[in-house]
Amino acid sequence: MPEPNRAVHAHPIVILQYLWRFVFLLIIPLLRGFLYALRGGLLPWLRGAWLDLLVVGCMVTLSWWKWRNFQYYMDETAFYYTTGIFFQQEFVIPLEKISSFTLLKPFWLRPFGVVRLRLDTIAHSAKQADLELYLDCRQAQALMDRRRCPPVEGEGGPAQVLPSRWEVLGFSLFTSNSLWGILFVSTFVSQAGKLVGQRLDSLLFTTFEELAQMVLTRLPPVLGGLVLLLVGGWLVAFGRNLLQAKGLYAQRTPATLQMGGGVLVNRESSLRLGDLSYLDLRQSLLTRLLGRYSVFVSGIGLGKGQEELPVLSPFANRAQTWERLERMAPEFLPVARQLRPNRGALVKFLWLPLLPCLLLPAATQGAAALLPSWRLVLEFSGGMLLLPALWFLGVRVLDFCSAGAGYGDGYYTIYYSRLFSLHCVIFSADKVAQVQLRQSPIQRMSGRCDVLVYTRAEGRQVHRLRNLELAAARRLFGLT
Repeated sequence: MPEPNRAVHAHPIVILQYLWRFVFLLIIPLLRGFLYALRGGLLPWLRGAWLDLLVVGCMVTLSWWKWRNFQYYMDETAFYYTTGIFFQQEFVIPLEKISSFTLLKPFWLRPFGVVRLRLDTIAHSAKQADLELYLDCRQAQALMDRRRCPPVEGEGGPAQVLPSRWEVLGFSLFTSNSLWGILFVSTFVSQAGKLVGQRLDSLLFTTFEELAQMVLTRLPPVLGGLVLLLVGGWLVAFGRNLLQAKGLYAQRTPATLQMGGGVLVNRESSLRLGDLSYLDLRQSLLTRLLGRYSVFVSGIGLGKGQEELPVLSPFANRAQTWERLERMAPEFLPVARQLRPNRGALVKFLWLPLLPCLLLPAATQGAAALLPSWRLVLEFSGGMLLLPALWFLGVRVLDFCSAGAGYGDGYYTIYYSRLFSLHCVIFSADKVAQVQLRQSPIQRMSGRCDVLVYTRAEGRQVHRLRNLELAAARRLFGLT
């Protein structure tokens, strides 16, 4: 390693992280305690307690040794680090190959002055970072400062996006969903129940039922509880999104895109422009009707954790969104559609969402006829399930009106929908890994096809277009 005298260690708190890697050694004292419990011998177990202490001591020693042997150093050309206990390895990552630097500052680490640093390249897993380590805050900032550059200056000033509080509020308001909040609360309650006893679960359930009876007296407790569950789940999701989006910013430098924000987990990312995979102008049914866009960034190393939010522009109108793209990413301006589905494709777009819209009312009435005492519960449940089906139908109608693809100046623009979101995705031609043209028997007779575009990034990203003209699709994507 060059200049080994300048190599330093990670923060000692990482020893606790390494302890988990040796937790399998605890099987020895657990197995010994189990055997002695069967025999009923407390005194022999105490006599052998030295073995348990030896195992714990080995765990601590190995964790300390692993921390002691890990050293890193970064100069103007590369990031170097060594690791290993018995067999040491040296790694060298050239700085121009590091796709993204990410600093994560969770609130539980801030009192210790500890920051989690993540380095990513295109070489490793799409779900795990190439290198992740815990550093002293000053050391981590010194490394990030080598990537940080002043923003590009343009006619309108520095190339940066500083959303207003109303944008952050609107983004959090319209991107929250009850399902995520319910899953978060249920996971929290179940894990907390394991820690403090099952009494917590029963206490919360009883309180929730009483609250449903008090607030929604006209509905049975079961239905009132369901309504409160959905509302409460949405509020939890809204609060999470608001804490993630607060303080959002983005800056364009000559070589990088810098992004950050967040309250509970403050984050700062620096993405190399060459590893920016695509921009995604995303809308829901409501934001399309309001004329608002959220611009997400897909790049190597971005958005790997749930606490991260790779948003370039959270909640702006069309004019403001296009103006920000011109300043921050002029290469990624959307182009008009040159391919679009024909009118006969309406059935292909709508048949899937129409099925639950037609079948759910019939199934609800049939079940209510068989179980009349459950009619109120069944009709309420059927109505609740019908809402997302109608929402999905509305998204597909808008998708039919706007779907298609265009190409200009070496960049593709793809308009399509995925579940409940409408997407306008822009990427350069060199990011296209594969184009697949798929035809059903009916499409073969009409000369139509579905187009699946796979973009090059960490993991496989696929963008699907429905019912385009086959010959025109071949020309647009250079397959002729």
